[in-house]
Amino acid sequence: MFSKVISAGCSFMFGSYDNEKNHDIRTVPYIKKLTIQQHKKTLGDFIAEKLGVDNHLCLARSGHSNKYAIRKIYDQIINKTNSDRYLVVLGLTAFTRSEIMFGDTDEYHPVTISDYHLWWEKGSSEYGSYKSDISKEKTEKYLDFHYTYFTSLKLLSEELAAQLNMLQSLCNLKQTKLVVFFSFFEDYNIGRLPLDFTYTTSKIFLDKKNIFNLFNFGFDNTVVHPWCSFMKLYDSGYSMSHPYTYDNIICSGAIADYVNNIPISPYQIINKHKPDDSYFS
Repeated sequence: MFSKVISAGCSFMFGSYDNEKNHDIRTVPYIKKLTIQQHKKTLGDFIAEKLGVDNHLCLARSGHSNKYAIRKIYDQIINKTNSDRYLVVLGLTAFTRSEIMFGDTDEYHPVTISDYHLWWEKGSSEYGSYKSDISKEKTEKYLDFHYTYFTSLKLLSEELAAQLNMLQSLCNLKQTKLVVFFSFFEDYNIGRLPLDFTYTTSKIFLDKKNIFNLFNFGFDNTVVHPWCSFMKLYDSGYSMSHPYTYDNIICSGAIADYVNNIPISPYQIINKHKPDDSYFS
Protein backbone atom coordinates (compact mmCIF):
# COMPACT_ATOMS: atom_id res chain seq x y z
CA MET A 1 0.00 0.00 0.00
CA PHE A 2 2.75 2.47 0.98
CA SER A 3 6.41 2.54 0.01
CA LYS A 4 7.41 4.88 2.85
CA VAL A 5 6.16 6.06 6.24
CA ILE A 6 7.15 9.53 7.46
CA SER A 7 6.46 10.51 11.08
CA ALA A 8 6.84 13.96 12.60
CA GLY A 9 6.14 15.81 15.83
CA CYS A 10 7.79 16.40 19.20
CA SER A 11 9.23 14.02 21.81
CA PHE A 12 5.95 12.07 21.96
CA MET A 13 6.70 10.92 18.41
CA PHE A 14 10.43 10.61 18.96
CA GLY A 15 10.32 7.49 21.11
CA SER A 16 10.21 6.10 24.61
CA TYR A 17 13.54 7.76 25.35
CA ASP A 18 13.13 8.31 29.08
CA ASN A 19 13.55 4.59 29.73
CA GLU A 20 10.01 4.14 31.03
CA LYS A 21 11.33 5.33 34.38
CA ASN A 22 7.97 6.45 35.80
CA HIS A 23 6.80 2.88 36.25
CA ASP A 24 6.09 3.50 39.93
CA ILE A 25 3.20 5.75 38.83
CA ARG A 26 1.82 3.96 35.81
CA THR A 27 -0.07 0.67 35.89
CA VAL A 28 0.78 -0.80 32.47
CA PRO A 29 3.59 -3.28 31.82
CA TYR A 30 6.92 -1.75 30.93
CA ILE A 31 10.35 -2.79 29.71
CA LYS A 32 12.57 -2.73 32.78
CA LYS A 33 15.76 -2.16 30.83
CA LEU A 34 15.45 -0.99 27.26
CA THR A 35 17.98 -2.22 24.74
CA ILE A 36 19.53 0.33 22.39
CA GLN A 37 17.21 -0.89 19.62
CA GLN A 38 14.11 -0.58 21.82
CA HIS A 39 15.25 2.78 23.14
CA LYS A 40 15.43 4.18 19.60
CA LYS A 41 12.12 2.72 18.43
CA THR A 42 9.53 5.40 17.69
CA LEU A 43 5.78 5.36 17.15
CA GLY A 44 6.44 5.61 13.41
CA ASP A 45 8.55 2.44 13.55
CA PHE A 46 5.63 0.54 15.06
CA ILE A 47 3.19 1.98 12.50
CA ALA A 48 5.44 0.95 9.62
CA GLU A 49 5.67 -2.57 11.07
CA LYS A 50 1.90 -2.84 11.42
CA LEU A 51 1.46 -1.81 7.78
CA GLY A 52 4.29 -3.99 6.46
CA VAL A 53 6.38 -1.02 5.29
CA ASP A 54 10.16 -1.36 5.45
CA ASN A 55 11.02 2.30 4.86
CA HIS A 56 10.38 4.73 7.75
CA LEU A 57 11.74 8.24 8.21
CA CYS A 58 11.33 9.88 11.62
CA LEU A 59 11.41 13.69 11.47
CA ALA A 60 10.30 14.17 15.09
CA ARG A 61 12.47 16.19 17.47
CA SER A 62 11.98 16.79 21.19
CA GLY A 63 10.83 20.28 22.13
CA HIS A 64 10.11 21.26 18.53
CA SER A 65 7.01 22.89 17.11
CA ASN A 66 4.21 22.16 14.68
CA LYS A 67 5.80 24.70 12.34
CA TYR A 68 9.01 22.69 12.35
CA ALA A 69 7.18 19.40 11.74
CA ILE A 70 5.11 20.77 8.84
CA ARG A 71 8.16 22.43 7.28
CA LYS A 72 10.13 19.19 7.42
CA ILE A 73 7.24 17.18 5.95
CA TYR A 74 6.88 19.74 3.16
CA ASP A 75 10.59 19.40 2.32
CA GLN A 76 10.19 15.64 2.00
CA ILE A 77 7.20 15.55 -0.32
CA ILE A 78 7.38 18.77 -2.40
CA ASN A 79 10.02 17.28 -4.73
CA LYS A 80 8.53 13.79 -4.77
CA THR A 81 8.27 12.79 -8.42
CA ASN A 82 7.71 9.04 -8.37
CA SER A 83 4.38 7.30 -8.23
CA ASP A 84 5.06 5.63 -4.88
CA ARG A 85 2.55 6.31 -2.13
CA TYR A 86 3.75 7.78 1.14
CA LEU A 87 2.06 7.79 4.54
CA VAL A 88 2.71 10.85 6.71
CA VAL A 89 1.79 10.69 10.41
CA LEU A 90 1.88 14.04 12.19
CA GLY A 91 1.50 14.22 15.98
CA LEU A 92 0.60 17.79 16.90
CA THR A 93 2.35 19.37 19.86
CA ALA A 94 1.82 22.53 21.97
CA PHE A 95 0.65 25.52 19.92
CA THR A 96 2.94 27.89 21.79
CA ARG A 97 6.04 26.14 20.52
CA SER A 98 7.51 27.91 17.55
CA GLU A 99 10.76 28.55 15.72
CA ILE A 100 12.63 31.70 14.80
CA MET A 101 15.21 32.53 12.17
CA PHE A 102 18.30 34.50 13.10
CA GLY A 103 19.45 37.35 10.89
CA ASP A 104 20.22 36.54 7.28
CA THR A 105 20.90 32.87 7.88
CA ASP A 106 18.74 29.95 6.84
CA GLU A 107 18.90 28.56 10.36
CA TYR A 108 15.70 27.94 12.30
CA HIS A 109 15.82 27.61 16.07
CA PRO A 110 13.08 26.06 18.24
CA VAL A 111 11.55 28.19 20.99
CA THR A 112 9.00 27.56 23.73
CA ILE A 113 7.52 30.19 26.03
CA SER A 114 8.20 28.12 29.16
CA ASP A 115 11.88 27.33 28.77
CA TYR A 116 12.73 28.71 25.32
CA HIS A 117 14.35 25.45 24.19
CA LEU A 118 17.21 27.49 22.78
CA TRP A 119 20.17 25.38 23.93
CA TRP A 120 22.37 28.47 24.09
CA GLU A 121 24.90 26.78 26.33
CA LYS A 122 25.59 24.21 23.62
CA GLY A 123 26.25 26.98 21.13
CA SER A 124 24.28 25.41 18.32
CA SER A 125 20.82 24.38 17.25
CA GLU A 126 19.73 21.13 15.65
CA TYR A 127 21.00 22.39 12.31
CA GLY A 128 23.68 25.02 12.83
CA SER A 129 25.50 27.48 15.07
CA TYR A 130 23.92 30.54 16.63
CA LYS A 131 24.84 34.03 15.53
CA SER A 132 27.29 35.30 18.12
CA ASP A 133 25.82 38.82 18.09
CA ILE A 134 22.40 37.65 19.31
CA SER A 135 22.27 37.28 23.07
CA LYS A 136 20.09 34.90 25.02
CA GLU A 137 18.78 37.79 27.14
CA LYS A 138 17.65 39.83 24.13
CA THR A 139 15.89 36.84 22.61
CA GLU A 140 14.09 36.04 25.86
CA LYS A 141 12.85 39.63 26.09
CA TYR A 142 11.57 39.45 22.54
CA LEU A 143 9.76 36.16 23.20
CA ASP A 144 8.18 37.45 26.42
CA PHE A 145 6.86 40.51 24.58
CA HIS A 146 5.65 38.47 21.61
CA TYR A 147 3.81 35.83 23.64
CA THR A 148 2.30 38.42 26.02
CA TYR A 149 0.91 40.91 23.51
CA PHE A 150 0.75 39.33 20.07
CA THR A 151 -0.36 35.75 20.63
CA SER A 152 -3.77 34.19 21.21
CA LEU A 153 -5.00 30.61 21.34
CA LYS A 154 -7.63 31.30 18.67
CA LEU A 155 -5.08 32.81 16.29
CA LEU A 156 -2.60 29.98 16.80
CA SER A 157 -5.35 27.39 16.25
CA GLU A 158 -6.63 29.04 13.08
CA GLU A 159 -3.13 29.42 11.65
CA LEU A 160 -2.30 25.77 12.32
CA ALA A 161 -5.58 24.57 10.81
CA ALA A 162 -4.87 26.62 7.67
CA GLN A 163 -1.37 25.12 7.43
CA LEU A 164 -2.81 21.61 7.77
CA ASN A 165 -5.37 22.26 5.04
CA MET A 166 -2.61 23.44 2.71
CA LEU A 167 -0.44 20.46 3.64
CA GLN A 168 -3.35 18.14 2.88
CA SER A 169 -3.74 19.76 -0.55
CA LEU A 170 -0.08 19.10 -1.29
CA CYS A 171 -0.39 15.51 -0.09
CA ASN A 172 -3.34 14.99 -2.44
CA LEU A 173 -1.19 16.12 -5.36
CA LYS A 174 1.77 13.98 -4.32
CA GLN A 175 -0.06 10.68 -3.73
CA THR A 176 0.53 10.92 0.00
CA LYS A 177 -1.88 10.03 2.79
CA LEU A 178 -1.80 12.40 5.76
CA VAL A 179 -2.80 11.34 9.28
CA VAL A 180 -3.02 14.12 11.87
CA PHE A 181 -3.67 13.68 15.58
CA PHE A 182 -3.00 15.48 18.85
CA SER A 183 -0.14 13.75 20.62
CA PHE A 184 0.58 16.19 23.44
CA PHE A 185 -1.02 16.88 26.85
CA GLU A 186 -4.66 17.95 26.72
CA ASP A 187 -4.20 20.67 29.33
CA TYR A 188 -0.71 21.90 28.56
CA ASN A 189 -0.99 25.32 30.15
CA ILE A 190 1.90 27.59 29.24
CA GLY A 191 1.96 31.18 30.44
CA ARG A 192 -1.26 32.93 29.46
CA LEU A 193 -2.32 30.39 26.84
CA PRO A 194 -4.35 27.47 28.21
CA LEU A 195 -4.91 24.88 25.49
CA ASP A 196 -8.69 24.46 25.79
CA PHE A 197 -9.65 21.32 23.90
CA THR A 198 -13.28 21.50 24.91
CA TYR A 199 -14.11 24.63 22.95
CA THR A 200 -11.71 26.67 20.83
CA THR A 201 -9.52 23.82 19.61
CA SER A 202 -12.37 21.40 18.94
CA LYS A 203 -14.42 23.99 17.09
CA ILE A 204 -11.56 24.86 14.75
CA PHE A 205 -9.98 21.45 14.16
CA LEU A 206 -13.22 19.47 13.84
CA ASP A 207 -14.80 21.97 11.45
CA LYS A 208 -16.33 20.05 8.54
CA LYS A 209 -14.92 22.63 6.12
CA ASN A 210 -11.41 21.34 6.77
CA ILE A 211 -10.03 19.09 4.06
CA PHE A 212 -7.70 17.29 6.49
CA ASN A 213 -9.17 14.64 8.75
CA LEU A 214 -8.23 14.50 12.41
CA PHE A 215 -7.59 11.05 13.84
CA ASN A 216 -9.52 11.15 17.13
CA PHE A 217 -8.81 7.69 18.61
CA GLY A 218 -12.25 6.36 17.77
CA PHE A 219 -14.15 9.06 19.67
CA ASP A 220 -16.93 10.94 17.93
CA ASN A 221 -15.94 14.25 16.41
CA THR A 222 -17.52 16.58 18.93
CA VAL A 223 -14.43 17.14 21.08
CA VAL A 224 -10.74 16.72 20.26
CA HIS A 225 -9.16 13.82 22.18
CA PRO A 226 -5.35 13.83 22.33
CA TRP A 227 -3.24 10.74 22.79
CA CYS A 228 -2.79 11.38 26.51
CA SER A 229 -6.53 11.37 27.23
CA PHE A 230 -6.83 8.11 25.30
CA MET A 231 -4.05 6.57 27.42
CA LYS A 232 -6.00 7.40 30.57
CA LEU A 233 -8.75 5.02 29.45
CA TYR A 234 -6.54 2.02 30.14
CA ASP A 235 -4.09 3.47 32.66
CA SER A 236 -5.39 5.48 35.60
CA GLY A 237 -1.80 6.13 36.62
CA TYR A 238 -0.91 8.04 33.49
CA SER A 239 0.01 11.67 34.14
CA MET A 240 2.23 14.05 32.17
CA SER A 241 4.83 11.58 30.94
CA HIS A 242 6.09 10.38 27.61
CA PRO A 243 4.43 7.33 26.06
CA TYR A 244 5.76 3.90 26.92
CA THR A 245 6.44 1.09 24.48
CA TYR A 246 3.06 -0.28 25.59
CA ASP A 247 1.35 2.94 24.47
CA ASN A 248 3.22 3.04 21.15
CA ILE A 249 2.06 -0.48 20.32
CA ILE A 250 -1.60 0.35 21.00
CA CYS A 251 -1.49 3.71 19.21
CA SER A 252 0.27 2.27 16.17
CA GLY A 253 -2.40 -0.41 15.86
CA ALA A 254 -5.13 2.22 16.08
CA ILE A 255 -3.53 4.35 13.37
CA ALA A 256 -2.99 1.30 11.15
CA ASP A 257 -6.70 0.49 11.46
CA TYR A 258 -7.56 4.11 10.68
CA VAL A 259 -5.38 4.07 7.57
CA ASN A 260 -7.06 0.84 6.46
CA ASN A 261 -10.52 2.38 7.00
CA ILE A 262 -11.41 -0.04 9.79
CA PRO A 263 -13.96 1.69 12.07
CA ILE A 264 -13.18 1.05 15.70
CA SER A 265 -14.16 2.57 19.05
CA PRO A 266 -11.67 3.62 21.76
CA TYR A 267 -12.20 0.54 23.91
CA GLN A 268 -12.15 -1.74 20.87
CA ILE A 269 -8.77 -0.24 20.01
CA ILE A 270 -7.46 -1.05 23.48
CA ASN A 271 -8.80 -4.61 23.52
CA LYS A 272 -7.57 -5.35 20.01
CA HIS A 273 -4.08 -3.88 20.20
CA LYS A 274 -2.88 -4.08 23.80
CA PRO A 275 0.26 -6.24 23.85
CA ASP A 276 0.55 -9.44 25.80
CA ASP A 277 2.39 -9.08 29.10
CA SER A 278 4.94 -11.62 27.91
CA TYR A 279 6.26 -8.97 25.51
CA PHE A 280 7.69 -7.16 28.53
CA SER A 281 9.10 -10.09 30.48
